[in-house]
Amino acid sequence: MSKQHMRIAICGAGVGGLTLALTLGIHSTHHVDLYEAGAEISTVGAGIAVWARTLEVLQLLGLHERMRERGISLDGADQQRTGPKFRRSDQAHTGYNFLTDATSKGGLSMHRPDLIDLLKDSLPPNCSVHLRKRMTTYTTSSSESALIKMHFADGTTAAADVLIGADGVRSATRETMFEALANQYQSGFDGISRERLLRCKDPVWTGTVAYRCVYAAEKLRKVDPGHPGLDDQVIALGKDRHIVSYPIARRTLINFIGFDTIPGAENTRFPDKWVQDVPVKEFRDLYRGWEPDMQTLLNCADTPSRWAIHVTAPLPFYAHGNIALLGDAAHAMMTHFGAGAGQAIESAYILGRVLAHPSTTRAAVSTALKVYSDIRQPFANGIVEKSRLVGLIYEFAAPGLYDGVDKENEAEGLREIRAAIKHKWAWVSQHGLQDDWRRAEKLLNDREM
Repeated sequence: MSKQHMRIAICGAGVGGLTLALTLGIHSTHHVDLYEAGAEISTVGAGIAVWARTLEVLQLLGLHERMRERGISLDGADQQRTGPKFRRSDQAHTGYNFLTDATSKGGLSMHRPDLIDLLKDSLPPNCSVHLRKRMTTYTTSSSESALIKMHFADGTTAAADVLIGADGVRSATRETMFEALANQYQSGFDGISRERLLRCKDPVWTGTVAYRCVYAAEKLRKVDPGHPGLDDQVIALGKDRHIVSYPIARRTLINFIGFDTIPGAENTRFPDKWVQDVPVKEFRDLYRGWEPDMQTLLNCADTPSRWAIHVTAPLPFYAHGNIALLGDAAHAMMTHFGAGAGQAIESAYILGRVLAHPSTTRAAVSTALKVYSDIRQPFANGIVEKSRLVGLIYEFAAPGLYDGVDKENEAEGLREIRAAIKHKWAWVSQHGLQDDWRRAEKLLNDREM
């Protein structure tokens, strides 16, 4: 337990913020204020993947029985599991699987609302939830009574010893942090140019939009009882676009995502609303001429929404002073591994353990948060880049690999693609989360001595 109670504010009650609050409740007696912009704790999106490292966190937090009570099965999670089935689908004839990946542990698909409800219902007594509180900025003070003051959209303020920005890809915490550093250090900070600091504050459009739709698996089953999408994750490759489909919510729902990339649009400004409902015809037309199995998935889909995929620029650090970034605020990524929520969970666990460590007093918070950043930033930034590259591979746009155009050498090209995909996906079955914590703990212990 920590020797000194602190007031820890978490802005954002998504997967990362909730996991952090739970971790702090288990390992500390700090008082946690969880501020949520919405009128309730809820979520957008559908499925998430729980890979090996994320599964370690769920086990360490003791969520197994609660998951089983809610019908979320972990049976076989410790055994080798079959991963996604990859196929080329941007042609009229029937496609075929050119790669079925295997993961050694994890690889569970969870319905995102199920996970949010599980974490919300597990919040500890030392956590107070404040709804309709959207932080717009913060200010810092040297006064012990109000080290950090948060300013909310409703005109109110609140104070804390530590501020954690778990406020998403459009993070006001990140914007305030990097803009303040850029303004304070006109010649750059810690070897980072002012221009780069300013680039870090805003989200970046990837040049890709994703068409999302969730529909009843029974609808697909009635049309095609043997469709591979009923039981497996299918990743269908095509030139400049691809499709991902997999069952969620105990195989009662199909999560469908169609990606469309505009060549040369990465790092430009998206010209429309980031998220909006669109006519079914808009996204069906994108995949006209694709193989029959994909047409069946498309024909079952209804009420799609279009999402402009934005990420964070690679941040040089996740913490400064007594403020840290968490989840999408720190490492928003492409969705190609389904790893965004999992990485938020991993970051939250390490951050919670760091803040709960006996050496993390008010006077030592900034040092402790640097340990969190040093441990998590290289790994999470690496997943951000891997996710970007694997998306290019799926759409035959990765430099040096098969471009999907040369049909005569397609077989050899797909062999190259298969090898590249296996290499990029290798991390999902690897463990190491507890090793990361042990490294962080050693750094904290060494500083305490």
